[in-house]
Amino acid sequence: MTKYTVACIVLGMLYERELALAWRDGAWLGRELTTTEGQRFRVICPGYSGLSWGPDFRRAAIELRGRKVRGDIEFHVHSRDWVEHGHHRDIAYDRVILHVAWKDDMPGPTLTSGGVSVPVFAAGSAPHYPQPDRSLFCRGCATAGKPELLRSILARQGKLWFLDKARRNYEAFEKTQPEEVLYRGILEALGYSENKAPFYELAVRLPFRALRKDVRGLKREERLSRIRELYLASSGLMPGAANTEISLTGSDWRLYGLRPANHPLRRLTAASCLIARYLDDGLVKGLVRVIGSLEPGEAYDYSRLMVGDDADREYRIQDMGYRGHSRPLGRSRALLIAVNVILPFAYALGKKEGGSLLRRRALSLFRRCPSSGDNIVIRHFRRLWGLRLKLSAREEQGLMRMEKAFCSQGRCGRCPVNWRPGRASSE
Repeated sequence: MTKYTVACIVLGMLYERELALAWRDGAWLGRELTTTEGQRFRVICPGYSGLSWGPDFRRAAIELRGRKVRGDIEFHVHSRDWVEHGHHRDIAYDRVILHVAWKDDMPGPTLTSGGVSVPVFAAGSAPHYPQPDRSLFCRGCATAGKPELLRSILARQGKLWFLDKARRNYEAFEKTQPEEVLYRGILEALGYSENKAPFYELAVRLPFRALRKDVRGLKREERLSRIRELYLASSGLMPGAANTEISLTGSDWRLYGLRPANHPLRRLTAASCLIARYLDDGLVKGLVRVIGSLEPGEAYDYSRLMVGDDADREYRIQDMGYRGHSRPLGRSRALLIAVNVILPFAYALGKKEGGSLLRRRALSLFRRCPSSGDNIVIRHFRRLWGLRLKLSAREEQGLMRMEKAFCSQGRCGRCPVNWRPGRASSE
């Protein structure tokens, strides 16, 4: 490789980074733009960067041909780089909704591995290159030096998120038994963002009561293997063991771009251990009723949701052929399940049964929960605000609620962080 070739590669990377930074900072946010094929579109949400693989930005939203489209954004200096980099053969780029290039020089269309055409925006030919700070009003809260105001806003949004989550659980009790509602919530949380839907569907097709009935009469040491066998047969991930009457298919799952720890097969192992542990007493009694008996200020025992050899001697995962070095379900994931599933469910159950103590304890635990883990959205706003705030779980959920309700909808002027008298009425 010659020095000239190396210089061209480095220069191209710099241009691509500059383009991505301008996009991230809202350079084209809310503006009427045109694709290379003459289609009008508008950027609603630029999306978020931060992953080391796949498309440059995730969770973006644009308005194209009168309808809102959500997905990923990919950047290049030259549009032909899409093919030169092999994205047209990579299923990780199948969710790209817009290909942003400085120069459009590819003779044919931008296609995904499935043959779907992706719109191309030639940024270099756009009439204006606007200043990004004009669009991202939420820089103001941090630069004004008011971190405590920011925390209070996030905390209030977090409480609203919690109450809304509890309300949805309460409404679900009208159609489904509380035990099944909790069971579905736990399995959905085990799916992470990539596989929440198939995990939830698996819980619907293979309910908790069916597991109980199937393993009735088996010895305790035989239950774990049987439950995992049922999960594999119903998931469709093991074709030879598929139960054709109720099983999903392999295409229902996202299997690419996952860390080994997040693979559905490993999560099914964790689910098998967790469900087997509470099969006799039930999930509600084993995971929720204990909250009402906690003393004020006493912490929830997250080991109830953890799975691993040293945390679960009764159901040893090594007996199932697992040879990992870390727990299939560690403290961070257990904390996330408690925040997203257990505590809102406990609040809803307390309301259903008229138990004010259970509701008070669940809300108090939520207020005191530590951080439940970083994600691409939280990292984005940390960089945007330039602050090293250590957020609690309540504040993190408040941030995620605002992102869903305002940022991803292009409603910056109505966001609680950005609100100023008269601004909302101008949008």
